[in-house]
Amino acid sequence: MMKDVKRHLTSNFSDALSKQAFAISLFSFLVSFMFSLFIILRLQVLSSNWIKYANVVMYFLNYHIVPVVVLTWFLSPLFSKKQTTRIRQICFTLLFFASVVSCYLLFVFVSAIEVLPEYVSFPMLVISIILVRIGCHKSEKKISRKKFVSLLALILSMSILLPHIATFTCYNTVMLQATSLDNPSERAIHVSDTIRVTTTFSFPLFDFFRSRKDFWKFLLIGVGACGEVATATANVLEDLGFETRTVSFPGEDHAFVEVRIDDKWMVLDPGYYYSEILTREQRAERRIAEFGAISYVIGYVNTSFVELTQHYVPTDIIIIKVTYYGEPLANAQIHLTHKFMNRSLRLPDFVSKFHSDGNGTITIHLGALTYNEKAKQYDSCYWIYVNDKNTGRNVTSTGSGKTHLIEIDLSE
Repeated sequence: MMKDVKRHLTSNFSDALSKQAFAISLFSFLVSFMFSLFIILRLQVLSSNWIKYANVVMYFLNYHIVPVVVLTWFLSPLFSKKQTTRIRQICFTLLFFASVVSCYLLFVFVSAIEVLPEYVSFPMLVISIILVRIGCHKSEKKISRKKFVSLLALILSMSILLPHIATFTCYNTVMLQATSLDNPSERAIHVSDTIRVTTTFSFPLFDFFRSRKDFWKFLLIGVGACGEVATATANVLEDLGFETRTVSFPGEDHAFVEVRIDDKWMVLDPGYYYSEILTREQRAERRIAEFGAISYVIGYVNTSFVELTQHYVPTDIIIIKVTYYGEPLANAQIHLTHKFMNRSLRLPDFVSKFHSDGNGTITIHLGALTYNEKAKQYDSCYWIYVNDKNTGRNVTSTGSGKTHLIEIDLSE
């Protein structure tokens, strides 16, 4: 095959365009191959921090630098004409770089708004640009050109597929290792430990690469914090047949996983603990020892959530009633906000809201807000918002089972 390639490059396709296209395609393949290698090293739990960091770098090269190189190659002929003056040359150079950056940012934006993930949109950009430019290139040797385009398509296709093949293979290996364990608790702990070891815990430089709720992106790059770790753990456990749900302390900024074992909900928290499965009470005790309080706990089930606070800590019952000129206001949007570790956090979370019933009320359970110094800066109460407006009212909890009724009339 290599002799064939050399013959095409040196005879029928000896022009600069074909050489450049082949070089770029080969560069893309080599980057993809190296990226696949680091995926294998990370997912086979051979990973040290430097392997995980190298995995992130290779992800960046594969899905960001390669497309920029291709964009530069594609757009350069539009600005390559020699200009009559130095000022015009500088202007055209700046315009060229602005065009490359603009196209790149457009695809970053498409990925950011989750139209298409970057591991799909950027490879599509690369392969389409290279094949379109070569395919539109005029040549008298039509048959040879078709063979050359087919070769480029093969190289580029392998570049796209290699990381996904490596990821799929490694994931199935992890599944096989877990299913070989007889005890459900051991299988759950094995999954938790695997996710923990293969995660690159996020810091500001890597925040751009966090996988959020994209499980496949997590497998490719592994960058995340407690939310990504919880989502990934739950996904793997569900594939193994476990009943799971991700759980959050929204007022204390943490997420983990509950898994049902022997008809009892147990806690896995790979972000914190290695080779441990805890009861709800044990997880609550450790969090309270760390920060002094847990105010609210919710579990996510599909697109909705269920309140779990009373299963973790003693609570007070909070009833908020919203009226308008004394009449109950149904379906009012309510959320609570407070400060924890100098961050503004919301209940039930940053996306969801409580909605008042036909009597204009919501009922929630709050744990005692008895934070320690480690939680500074913090509020020992929650401010109540109705329809996104601060009512100026707040609520706190002693965790002693008391009932608090708060009436808010929006006409006042």
